[in-house]
Amino acid sequence: TTPIFIGTPRVTTASTATASNRDGTGTITSLFVANSTNGSRVERISCYNTGTQSSSMSAMQVRIFVADINGNSPRLFREQLLASVTPSATVLGSYAIFNFAGGLIMGTNSSIYVGQGTYTGINDTTHWVAEGGDF
Repeated sequence: TTPIFIGTPRVTTASTATASNRDGTGTITSLFVANSTNGSRVERISCYNTGTQSSSMSAMQVRIFVADINGNSPRLFREQLLASVTPSATVLGSYAIFNFAGGLIMGTNSSIYVGQGTYTGINDTTHWVAEGGDF
């Protein structure tokens, strides 16, 4: 058989500004939907706290869920902690990087959703970036 490679690179983004739970209940946000013909591969997902400068952000868990294409039956796939910091001209906001050695292979009817464990206000907003491509 002939091996299949990424044919179309993709970068997708999302923003979360509500709390969700480890079981996928609450509000989770769509980040990446697999290609409907041959599926997709995700290499890396990054999460950045985007709170305003000089205002403290909450410590929180940030989570990646794998679900079907409509977001049904989300399953916790990865989780990391963001530390509580006060961003400034000399202090960066918190971030988490999820690398997938060999890539996260996604079937045609799958998607990635993201969420966070805490949201107390605008300083707890997170931005997400998925880097990958379609087969």
